[in-house]
Amino acid sequence: VVYSGESPDILCHEMGHAILDSVKPELWDAASLEVAAFHESFGDMSSILCALQLPSLRRAVLADTGGRLYRASRLSRLAEQLGAAVRAQHPDAVDPDCLRNAVNTFVYQDPLTLPYSAPAAQLSSESHSFSRVFTAAFLQSLGGMLAAIARSPAAPTEQELLQVSHDLGDILMSAIAAAPVTPDFYAQVAAAMVEEAAGRNAAYASALQATFARRGILPVTPASTAARARSTRR
Repeated sequence: VVYSGESPDILCHEMGHAILDSVKPELWDAASLEVAAFHESFGDMSSILCALQLPSLRRAVLADTGGRLYRASRLSRLAEQLGAAVRAQHPDAVDPDCLRNAVNTFVYQDPLTLPYSAPAAQLSSESHSFSRVFTAAFLQSLGGMLAAIARSPAAPTEQELLQVSHDLGDILMSAIAAAPVTPDFYAQVAAAMVEEAAGRNAAYASALQATFARRGILPVTPASTAARARSTRR
């Protein structure tokens, strides 16, 4: 028996849904595959940010990854125990080591061109599956931002990681508030995050722009022109 309600990852994920509903209630009934997937991604991003509030976990993750945050670790592996329970009955339904891993190779594709369901090794338009594109970009951005501001990029400190996690959380929430609800919601939020970051720290904006472009969520443009991405898929 697996008591999923005892998992901090799952509790923080579900709490994330409630927070997003409160700050962006118009997403509740938006008929958009990307909006539904973003809701699931926000839950996973909430789990990541909550986990990083624990000093012991920050230290462990930095040690496990050698300071390069975008490596598979206990931070990226979400809901490991529930993943094992699902895998026991449906071996290809979840990742090999967890429910969803924020370290993955998925890049943006129009969800309308994807199958509705697929094994975990493939991307589908189902909201939990497609959410992995944005979640991976988020964690990769976190690593890029940490490297950009760390006094020693090869050995960032626990306090630097805490600061970046707070900064990225603030950037994300401001971007969600600013982003219009359109079918290309991933690009809307990503562009708003780059704009918000540019007003705080140019290095943050560069890291975000580079990651979102690498993931295909934004076009390959300088951070100063990121706002133009808002109209690229309308």
